[in-house]
Amino acid sequence: MSMFLKNDWSGIVAIIFSFLIVYRFWTIKKDIRLSLTLGLTLFLHHVIAIINIYFITLPGAEGDPAKFYYHAQKWALAGKWDLSIGTNFYTQFLGIFYRIFGPSKLLGAELSILFFLLTCLVLIEIAGLLNINKYTVPVLLVYGLLPTNLIFCSKILRESYQIFFFISTVYWGLRYRLESTKNSLIFCLISSLLMAFFQRALMVYALVLIAIILLWNLYEVSGSYEGKRVINKKKLIVISLSLIFILGIIITGIAFKVEDIGAVEAFLKGKGFQFAADYRARLLLIKAPDARANYGILLDTSTVTGFLKSTVFIYIYYLFSPFPWQIENFLDLYSFFESLLRFILIGFSILLWHQEKDRKKRSIWSMLLFIYFSMAFLWAMGTINYGQAIRHHLITNWLIIILGLPGLINFFVGNYRKLRTKHESK
Repeated sequence: MSMFLKNDWSGIVAIIFSFLIVYRFWTIKKDIRLSLTLGLTLFLHHVIAIINIYFITLPGAEGDPAKFYYHAQKWALAGKWDLSIGTNFYTQFLGIFYRIFGPSKLLGAELSILFFLLTCLVLIEIAGLLNINKYTVPVLLVYGLLPTNLIFCSKILRESYQIFFFISTVYWGLRYRLESTKNSLIFCLISSLLMAFFQRALMVYALVLIAIILLWNLYEVSGSYEGKRVINKKKLIVISLSLIFILGIIITGIAFKVEDIGAVEAFLKGKGFQFAADYRARLLLIKAPDARANYGILLDTSTVTGFLKSTVFIYIYYLFSPFPWQIENFLDLYSFFESLLRFILIGFSILLWHQEKDRKKRSIWSMLLFIYFSMAFLWAMGTINYGQAIRHHLITNWLIIILGLPGLINFFVGNYRKLRTKHESK
């Protein structure tokens, strides 16, 4: 008897379609190494999905895929579209496919993998924009084969969609800044809005991200006149209208009481930190007080000193925990090594920024670093344990890998050459 279920034909079609995308990529780029790397990472994601669905449940967010599958299947039968963000939006999005093709766990997982594949294609394009093409293969390998990426982006989860629309926003933003490509700003805005629909925290960050992309070193996108830096009035108007558009969408959502938009409302009212403090308190004291991986750090908003101290600790724990003294099992050990890799990549990304001589590239590099650290800060405020944090890091892993890995590779290659030269001179 075949292990595939009745409606799994749609998932099989999705698998075939994904490899056709890789083949099409090869026919366009004519880069066999890059195409094989893309095919390898894609193949392993398919293998993980099949193992997880038909054989054993792999560790990581065990309950969420089943929950999403159940609610999407239920919505597909008789549900009506309801304007919402977060889990409900994803449930309805998945439910549309189930209504058309029939409910299938394989299809749900393969849709996540297809968006992972699209993310890889955008990542390759960003490497080209940053002029680091020679590092594209190792960047793709490290990103695509990161165990958390292999597992979480091969399940019925929202992460693949969040990553894709986040990286798409950054990509089109870079196109707008570096090339002034026609319609790039429109695609940037659309991508940011779609990103926001999959996570309420990303609804808050969408406005911040667009502001960073448009306003970062404003003279860089405006040019100069007779040796003097000036701000182009037309571009300033476009930037202002873009920010007003995003803000208008968010305010409209609040006015019509769109579900799960409370965090956005608090942010716009200037009560974002209090919202985060209350949210952390509910999680730590009521919902999950005994979770093994908890940091146990509340956000103190009562005094300036308490706020600064708690914020720093929350941010450090989010970025780099678990620490050696917190390791109790294999999953903790893996999380420790991933955090160590993150620490190293952050260090090399800052080093590359410091060493960069080209003014425009240095500005872009600093903007991307600021995007990474600002989004990490947002996630940190609402994250209470490193089990939860490792999923949030998925959204920004691609960014710190593409910024830091070239420096890490140069470090090892440089030291290898020095050792080789020293050995040959003896």
